[in-house]
Amino acid sequence: MALFVVPLAITMMTAGYRRHRRLWIVAIGVLGISFVVVGAAMPYLENAPAATSESSDTADEVFVYVVGEEMEEEVCTDRCCPSLVTNEDGSMSLHIPPASLLTALGGIALVITHIGNLCTCASCCKTSGCNSAKL
Repeated sequence: MALFVVPLAITMMTAGYRRHRRLWIVAIGVLGISFVVVGAAMPYLENAPAATSESSDTADEVFVYVVGEEMEEEVCTDRCCPSLVTNEDGSMSLHIPPASLLTALGGIALVITHIGNLCTCASCCKTSGCNSAKL
């Protein structure tokens, strides 16, 4: 999803900025894109083995993964997506991982960027007299 969202957001932010020249819209958009990318990568970064100086002498060994090893269901549920977790006392709680929060915040920032672009480009067209075919 991030592979589709990021290029589209950059293209639309660039086109909007050329019209309205509002830097705050671009800043919120860059923040949103950053959150989406980090949120999309976070589950994979959390599962990566930690590099220690005692266990590896070369950089090639840092990114070695055990092929065929199945992940436990709890690991994927806890790190990838929101889930209901049963506590030790039997009560249930909602667990929302940081990756989901970052992705959602990034999406909200991109929505704000989109609304900012629409509003400021509309006011630019009112003052400069551009037509809707150029939008």
